[in-house]
Amino acid sequence: MNSLNLHSTTDRWASHCEAEPRTRTRSSTYLVDVSLKMRRGEWNLQSDDLLDDPEYGVKRGPLARVPYANQFAPRTQWIALGSLVVLLLLFLLIIITSVARTHTNDNGTYKNVIFMISDGYGPASQVMARVTNAVETTPNYDPSHPTIKTNPLPLDEYLVGTARTYSSDSWVTDSAAGATAYSCALKTYNNAIGVDENKQPCGNLFEAGRSKGMATGIVVTSSFSHATPASFSSHSIHRDAEDFIASQQMKAGLDVMFGGGSRYWNERKDGRDLFEEAKKDPYSYTVTSNLSEWEQVNRVPVLSLFTRGQMSYDIDRDAKVEPSLSEMVSKAIHLLSNKPNNRGFMLLIEGSRIDHAGHSNDAPSHYRDIMAYQEAVKTVMEFAKKDGNTIVVSVSDHETGGLTLGQVKYYEWKPELLLQAKASSYIIASKMREKNETRSIFKQYYNMDLTDAEEFKINSTFSMTLDDTIIQVGHVFSDRARLGWTTLAHTGVDVNLYAYGPNTEKLRGNLENIEVGKFVESTLGLNLENETKRLKSNDVDPVPRK
Repeated sequence: MNSLNLHSTTDRWASHCEAEPRTRTRSSTYLVDVSLKMRRGEWNLQSDDLLDDPEYGVKRGPLARVPYANQFAPRTQWIALGSLVVLLLLFLLIIITSVARTHTNDNGTYKNVIFMISDGYGPASQVMARVTNAVETTPNYDPSHPTIKTNPLPLDEYLVGTARTYSSDSWVTDSAAGATAYSCALKTYNNAIGVDENKQPCGNLFEAGRSKGMATGIVVTSSFSHATPASFSSHSIHRDAEDFIASQQMKAGLDVMFGGGSRYWNERKDGRDLFEEAKKDPYSYTVTSNLSEWEQVNRVPVLSLFTRGQMSYDIDRDAKVEPSLSEMVSKAIHLLSNKPNNRGFMLLIEGSRIDHAGHSNDAPSHYRDIMAYQEAVKTVMEFAKKDGNTIVVSVSDHETGGLTLGQVKYYEWKPELLLQAKASSYIIASKMREKNETRSIFKQYYNMDLTDAEEFKINSTFSMTLDDTIIQVGHVFSDRARLGWTTLAHTGVDVNLYAYGPNTEKLRGNLENIEVGKFVESTLGLNLENETKRLKSNDVDPVPRK
């Protein structure tokens, strides 16, 4: 009997004797006195203390031998035994829970990481999307009284800091160096895919994760061999070698590959059909070629590229042909989290075409792809909060376009005009050139009438490239909306950093972009240095050596 049970037993008997004096014996009176002393703190009695008091007829020996108390021994022993069993079961439950959590929580153990990259998405774009979304969701919005309450976008809740984006050879990074900073946790030169400044392969997070038995997947709206996904799944001294990159991706061991860019897999200069190769051993991919086939997939590994080149802007997307970013993300999470013998997973998600709309200075397409990305964030967060062991990081590789909300001398901008657009400037410009018609097409897709000067600006590009017409259409629209663009390329501004999950407070403040990659490495207990050593002999030059 332990001290706790002894106290409770004597207390119960003391109370009984005080209420019923006739039941007392000399021995029980002694027990009552002992209990009262223990209550007052005068005697800290332990279960193995010896009692010896002739006045009460108690002989020297353990308290368990006190005559009257012994009448209660069977009952108290069963109570004590039951309490002990319950305590042991609770202790075992705590141990089992702790062991289980060691596979998902502490440094060096298994955990899910969802790494989201909003390509070309700067701070001004977040504000533009928030305000435009507020206008879109406000019934009977009155442009003559433009300012209204704006609600947070899904990302807003998780803002923790900002990231510096420059590369090793320029204050303005490109997507290749920007993505490699995250995947390999090091600065490198523009155009570099998974290689360092010396053009040597660097181990990336996905390779290190697979070495620990984690499942891996990539979901993008660009060509799958484009700079960002390539930097997490291949190594090349130049980003433009997409045939070379795709051949590496097939062998990379990814469990999920969703995106566009099929032409780099089956319309190659070397004549290889990587889709057919991927179906065979040792890869054994389920390869789908359309949406209906993709919807039936229920196992990994799976390879699904929905378009020859980039997937469509969300504003142009045919839902019967291409899934949304959020739909692809939902399926990827389901497949990865249910992979047999799953020891955690890493998923890369890129809102790729946010960047492309920025390059074209196409504000409506920029907005629609931002909102598609926000929907993907909602999907990710629903899983992460329910799962409880998933870290989410969302960050951009750089800003694109130099977007400003307000233009020249005007103290205004007009978000409502973005909601009138029915297609991307790419679709609109293509139709204008195809039909040699400007005014009616601009009216059809933007619900605005062109001035003579605006029509002249667009028509003057018909003798130039399609890109020139696309950009001019975007500028005419942006001038109307009072939106400014400073460049057709990237800018060097810091980008917002968002995070959710254990230890993400380490990402607070203004960080180098490489610190984000290092955070994932340390949180998962990965070893990029070991992966780099393993890759030392890998060929990273797409040009065959003579």
